[in-house]
Amino acid sequence: MTQAHAQIASSNTPRDPGTGIDLSRYEEPSLPDPTAEPSEWRSALRAAYTSWEYLIQRTENLGLLKQYGKDAWLIGNEQLEAELRALEGELARSKEDVEAVEEERRGLQEGARGEVVGLEEAWRESVGRALRVEIDAERLRGEVLKRRRVG
Repeated sequence: MTQAHAQIASSNTPRDPGTGIDLSRYEEPSLPDPTAEPSEWRSALRAAYTSWEYLIQRTENLGLLKQYGKDAWLIGNEQLEAELRALEGELARSKEDVEAVEEERRGLQEGARGEVVGLEEAWRESVGRALRVEIDAERLRGEVLKRRRVG
């Protein structure tokens, strides 16, 4: 094991990204150019805070693993997986409920389609009659004014 570590440490060849642990998350984030825009500095600061929080959590989790052992860690993982399964089940039930409500809404809309179409046609006819009545009323007013002028 020691020889393998020494060989890896002495090797100058880059690590194949498809194997092993990605160590980039443990590297210090690079700073932007001092003359960079404030948005670049905010982005770098955000990345540094994220990295810092990750490392804090990682250290805390490793401490808990060391303190309570791998069995407690595995039990904790199992509990988290059970909670995840429960949440996924709840999500699936919620999706089914939404689909059922959507299907019921569609059915009600289709059932009321005939009534809505009939009401719309009746409204259009009523508006048409009202317009004809207004036109006739204006025509009569014009005739009345014309007769008053003549008579």
